[in-house]
Amino acid sequence: MDSCTEASKIRNNKQPDSATVSLPVQRTFPPEILGIIFHYYMQGVRLRLNYREPVWVLTRVCHLWRGVAFDNWLLWTRIDASLSRIGSKSNALLPTPSETDRCLSILKRYLEYSRKAPLDIYVDLEHCDVCPVILRTLWEHRPRWQKAYVADYGIDASQACRDVRGQLGYGMPNLQYIQLLGAPDVLAHMCPAPALRTLVVGADFRGNLPNDNPVWSQITCYSGPAFFNSHDRRSTFILARMPNLEICDITGVGRQLAYAVILAPRARCKFHRLQVLRLGRSQCDVYLPLIDAPRLRKLDCRQDTMGYSAVHSFLRQCGSSLSLLSVKYGVDDKRLYEIIQQVPTLHTLILHDEASRENEYACSGDIFALLASNPKALSDLAVLKVERLRERYNKPASDSFVVLVRSLATLYPLRLQTAALCVPSDDIEKVSHLLRDECTCIPSAVHIKARDLSKNSLDEEDMGEVYSVFADSRW
Repeated sequence: MDSCTEASKIRNNKQPDSATVSLPVQRTFPPEILGIIFHYYMQGVRLRLNYREPVWVLTRVCHLWRGVAFDNWLLWTRIDASLSRIGSKSNALLPTPSETDRCLSILKRYLEYSRKAPLDIYVDLEHCDVCPVILRTLWEHRPRWQKAYVADYGIDASQACRDVRGQLGYGMPNLQYIQLLGAPDVLAHMCPAPALRTLVVGADFRGNLPNDNPVWSQITCYSGPAFFNSHDRRSTFILARMPNLEICDITGVGRQLAYAVILAPRARCKFHRLQVLRLGRSQCDVYLPLIDAPRLRKLDCRQDTMGYSAVHSFLRQCGSSLSLLSVKYGVDDKRLYEIIQQVPTLHTLILHDEASRENEYACSGDIFALLASNPKALSDLAVLKVERLRERYNKPASDSFVVLVRSLATLYPLRLQTAALCVPSDDIEKVSHLLRDECTCIPSAVHIKARDLSKNSLDEEDMGEVYSVFADSRW
């Protein structure tokens, strides 16, 4: 009996006093901090119309999390209102009436919990003719629309927007960003939109808005084709309608350009505010001769081989203020050397050291030798970045990157501040040793480093304006 009593005392002594029991970690944070954590977790997540979304899971954890979720209106502002993504168990293409009712109920809850906050909306108009109530509900809240992603593949999408506009009114006073995907053009039905600044469109975009519509002069950021196509097989240079562009990402030339009559302006279009231009892998020789950008600061070229002749001519006219040049894909080294010589104020040069698939020309090492023999061509260069996508098997003493850095380091005054060689992770250690051993004679003011391609994106770092504006423009 005594031994049992003693054992009981030991067990009781091991049990912590209720006053000293530590609370769960989340209970130690004020609701404001939990709200920030929730918002960070939900960033990039668009709420679909079902109760399996992460935000609903959070509300079922406990009353503390539920209270924070319902009080944080930011969690409910990014909405995917497309019926085609509800995960229907049936094989029917159209949602059933019960599914539509459930989706409408969830949508109304999102709109209620987000209170009067600006909305980030994704809507697929594929079923808008069958389920107009979803579009009507969203349209009633159109003054709150700040960003809109509209997929308009439905045959009657444009008519549905016209109908709801006529019934519920029009105008989106706070719409700043719109992305359109699909053949029918619904942009006209969303105007007037006095705050609209960013327009992202797909290859099928048709600019049905009249040339004198105020929305064109409002656009400062554009991503899409250089031309849009009309039903009569005419292709119009769409950039000419947006004279106040500041950031432009040309993704192509539009569909069926080869079979269309190109309606181009007689003179070059002046873009006095254009500062950042990215050229996708498209026929830039068709549209670059139409662009005059005297204040261009950054140019990112992703051209096929033939396009660089147009780039060369373009920079002869507009390269006087360029500070960053990024070159990708196929361009022969002699042409690239001529292009660089057109840019006397170059501050940052990004080269992608990989043979081109088109014709096996590329920054194959000769461009480095050409520049090393004439470092004054880069007399203002402060940042050199080279992306090497495959192992080059060069001997350390003859590495083209090292030779160029050594040459630039001889300039006086010394402008070079950073030289980065970006390689696959498997080559990091080898390249680090190479740079350490072969760059000992270079002044310490020059920061030389090896970077892992898998962890660093030169594009997002140096073309930050493009990536920050169009970060969500991937369907």
